[in-house]
Amino acid sequence: SGMANTASITIRSTVTNEGFIQNWLILGPVLWENNGTRLMADQLSPRAEREARFPVQETELKQIAPKEGDFGTGLAKHLRWTLHSNQDQNRRIWFGDLLGDHQAVAYAYTRVQSDQDQNVTLQVSHDESVIIWLNEELVHLETEYIGFYPDRIDEVEVELKEGWNTLLVKIGNRDHGWGFEARFAKKASLFSEEYTPLTDLIVSPQPAAESG
Repeated sequence: SGMANTASITIRSTVTNEGFIQNWLILGPVLWENNGTRLMADQLSPRAEREARFPVQETELKQIAPKEGDFGTGLAKHLRWTLHSNQDQNRRIWFGDLLGDHQAVAYAYTRVQSDQDQNVTLQVSHDESVIIWLNEELVHLETEYIGFYPDRIDEVEVELKEGWNTLLVKIGNRDHGWGFEARFAKKASLFSEEYTPLTDLIVSPQPAAESG
């Protein structure tokens, strides 16, 4: 199978100088007209219906491990997970450029390697609404647009475990541009308000071929 793998070289990389994650598998746009239910509906559920009055709800435990080229599920079953990597120091994953502007949601998935169990702060900017699952558990939900770093950033206390950690971000969009930025940071000290971004994390949206 040696030749078969050359088409999808696994990108392993560090993050930007400011700690922002650049490498993701992206699925979207999953079209959804209803502003009121867009974020909280589980568009990836096999039972999802576009016009449902009472949509299937997003879940606190979301167990997905997509590979590049995999088709989505539910309303995304015609879409494929696509590997995206920002260039240079570009920290913003901008769905407007990647997917166009739609009344829709998009999902972004990646894996981050930590050398130890550690309590950290997940910092995320988003346009518009966002849900985040870390290691398959819902850790953050914000329905309002907040703008971008350095002016506005959501801060969520989370725990990275030693080894690989999965990160899944869902962004909802009503109109015009949409996207997000995400990084992990640590407080400089217990009583400090200053954060030091984690800049030595290894990022790999999917396992390297050699690990089976």
